[in-house]
Amino acid sequence: MQLFLKFYFFSIYSTYLKSYSFWLLIGALFSLIIYIISMMSSVTASRNYIRTEYPYYIKHMEYKKLSYEISVLKAIRINKLSNLIYKKKLNKNILDTYINYFDEKSESIKSKNWFPISFFAVFSLPIWNAFINKIIPSIIKQKDWVLTIIFFVALLLFVVLIFALRTILTSILFKKAEKYRQLNELLKIIKESID
Repeated sequence: MQLFLKFYFFSIYSTYLKSYSFWLLIGALFSLIIYIISMMSSVTASRNYIRTEYPYYIKHMEYKKLSYEISVLKAIRINKLSNLIYKKKLNKNILDTYINYFDEKSESIKSKNWFPISFFAVFSLPIWNAFINKIIPSIIKQKDWVLTIIFFVALLLFVVLIFALRTILTSILFKKAEKYRQLNELLKIIKESID
């Protein structure tokens, strides 16, 4: 395998190749195939672990090809948290207090972390609008439809990039808030099951 990878990278960076784009395409496809195989083996390994360590939760498995068993993880967390609550002998009033606390904690983290992003957006949007207002009339004056289509495709790609950036920032900045939200959700489920 290592010999194949060395040959693969050598062939991409070799100066004797006439078409780098072909080899880059081959490299991208090869990387995609390796990613899919690795993902499938990871999902299979996690399912095998659930079967051996937690056989009671097999009925919660969904058996999707490239999806981890989130419902099984949720059931395991609920079971462990409810056992802890039972050992501590907590009642609904105390659980309500914890739920309110974690909800407030999650919201305070969200509001604190969104402030710099919203501050940046307030100052960057007028600049963006001025740039777009300068570009669009010049494209319309040229009456070049190919350039217009390319511009709108680039604009669409930029919008997709912004949504992807938002998703990445949300997963980084709100990781702790998401943990509090999940804990809050588990506590609400457990509270409903307490008599």
